[in-house]
Parts: sequence; structure tokens; C-alpha cells
Amino acid sequence: RRCLAGLLEDRNLFRSSISFSFYLFEVLAKYGHHALLYEKLDLWRVLLDRHFYTPMEAPEPSRSDCHGWGSHPLFHYQATFAGVRPLSPGFETVMIKPQPVHLSEIDSRLPHPKGFVVTRLRFRGKRVQGRIILPKGITGGFVWRGKSIQLGDGETTIDV
Repeated sequence: RRCLAGLLEDRNLFRSSISFSFYLFEVLAKYGHHALLYEKLDLWRVLLDRHFYTPMEAPEPSRSDCHGWGSHPLFHYQATFAGVRPLSPGFETVMIKPQPVHLSEIDSRLPHPKGFVVTRLRFRGKRVQGRIILPKGITGGFVWRGKSIQLGDGETTIDV
């Protein structure tokens, strides 16, 4: 926690590039700083305003205006905001623990070796409603504000 505090507060440290901010985002997610992670997406929002449709390698001066590693917000939409992460090796079980921050809804369709993990959720205050669809043979869990729901394969209605 002291290292994370230093990383966030010490202005003498070099900041991560666009591509290496993936690791910063993972640390922020691990320690529950989802709102800060959401705020750090402003860099990608500015890229859209500047008519970039692929992420650049680093803020100017940049060597590349198309750098695949800079696309990691797509990963974090699924893994952090929708909260879909493998619970066991081979993604045989799944944990869904959404962190919507300022989002009022999350609709995601995550490719899985056995199909798709579909998450369609609406957030109103402390309540979440929607549905989750897991591929045949895949089970897992859903967690919202300390409450857990077991997920079987197929569709599960969520109302917590």
C-alpha cells in the first residue's frame, strides 16, 4: 500500500506510457481504486477528440500512431468494469464482480473458449439488475456489494 501511495502521489516519479499503463490499471483494480482507473481513461477520450481511432504509443512525441498495447482499456472494460475474470485455470469457472464506477449500465460479450460470457447489467443506486449468460458447462459466481450468487451455465437473472 505504501508503494501504491508513492506511485500515485510522488510527482518525481516517471509516469507510465500508454502501453505500460496496463500494469498501473491492474494495480488500481487490485486495490479498489476503480474511480481513479476510470478517470485515467481520459487520455483515451482525448485521443477520440483528436480523431485518433487507434491508440498511439505515448503522448507526443510519439513514434507510432497505432500501438496495439495501448488498446488495453478494452481488456479493462471486460475484466474490471464488467468484472469478468477467470476463477480457475483454463477459464473453466468465472467470477463476475462488476465495478461500474460512473456507468449506469454494462453490456459486454466476452469471448470464451466455449462460447461467450454475456453480461447485461443496469445499476440504480445500490441495486443491480440484468442477466448473465455463461457458455454450456461453465459455472461461476457473481458478487455485488458483498452478496454472492452462484452462476450455472446458461442464463441467470440478476436482481440484487
